[in-house]
Amino acid sequence: MPSTDPSLSGDRVPDPARPDYGTDGQAVYWLRYYVLIVTRRRRPFFQDERARRRCEELMTEIAGQIGCEVVRCQVSPAQVIVEVMAPPKMAPHSIAHRLRYDAAAPLKAEFEEIARVGAAFAHQYMVTTVPVPETDCNDFEARISRS
Repeated sequence: MPSTDPSLSGDRVPDPARPDYGTDGQAVYWLRYYVLIVTRRRRPFFQDERARRRCEELMTEIAGQIGCEVVRCQVSPAQVIVEVMAPPKMAPHSIAHRLRYDAAAPLKAEFEEIARVGAAFAHQYMVTTVPVPETDCNDFEARISRS
């Protein structure tokens, strides 16, 4: 998991306008990816509060396992937007793939509705380096087939 590099701020008073840089020991960075994942067939799997919380937990756990850090995770009934701080050697595709793939099995094992559909998430995903406007999230979700 990335750690904060305090050497960039020294003894100065923290400045909210400056990024909280990460370091992996070799590189100092501030890379944020916004990964939008849609549920399989746009099913509202995460209307259930327990499923929503479990999805958030899994995203945080998986990100940590691959050397990233979840800055924010927003789970809505059929969408998950994960803001991830990642080291420069980590490809955005690898992050999105691992979040989707590694969360699927526990979600299917723990929630019957997800198991019945056969998959938790659609294959397509969206990744950006800036926050995704809600209209773009909805437009992307509409591209995902319901059948």
